[in-house]
Amino acid sequence: MRAKFLFFGAFLGGCGWLSAQSIEPKRLALAIKGEKVEGYSVRMEAKKGDVEAAWQRFLREFGKYRSNSDYFFVTEPVVDATPYANGVIYGKVEGPDSQPVVWLGIKDSEWDDKNIATVRAELEKLPYRFAVTYYRNQVQQQIDDTQRAVEATDKQQQRLVNQHKDLVTKLASNEAEKVRLQKAFEANALENAVLKQKLVDNKKAQDSVQLAGSQIKKVLDAQKEKQRKIN
Repeated sequence: MRAKFLFFGAFLGGCGWLSAQSIEPKRLALAIKGEKVEGYSVRMEAKKGDVEAAWQRFLREFGKYRSNSDYFFVTEPVVDATPYANGVIYGKVEGPDSQPVVWLGIKDSEWDDKNIATVRAELEKLPYRFAVTYYRNQVQQQIDDTQRAVEATDKQQQRLVNQHKDLVTKLASNEAEKVRLQKAFEANALENAVLKQKLVDNKKAQDSVQLAGSQIKKVLDAQKEKQRKIN
């Protein structure tokens, strides 16, 4: 039982990521094959490896995805449901491990002039859309984990309630046995004291689990509120 209480405490301690994320898209030029390429970016508050994996999955939705050691690129892209036979979309993840920057851009020379403005207008939206989706998924995962913790505490609470009923029944039976079995009074009194102590321990356990459950539910409410505020 103590191990379970320690788990609940560790869970509550690990739910500190509750403040709303600030998403600020920015124009940014990065070097692709030695050439500065104008593009669009968002700084993320997450581990670089996790962001990079999600960013690559996101870019795969827009055409034939490829990567090399320095950048990702998409050929024959489909932007806003419009396919383009010519043109390449480039993507990168730059910056430190704790605050990576996702970026994508195009070289105007690789696109038909008539399509550049339209494509750029759509590409400018994508880093922001990615960040919103990423953060919402992160919060949803936290909500799922918290929901499982709530269900676990509810189950533990019910088990303790049932145990309490069982102990009360046993205590009542023991009290009756005490009256009937005067000759075994000393042995019976010892068992009586033990059962009473178990009731005390059970009440403490119930209080601890109830407090943990209340705190976790507050975390769940805060996470849901945070998810609602992401836009």
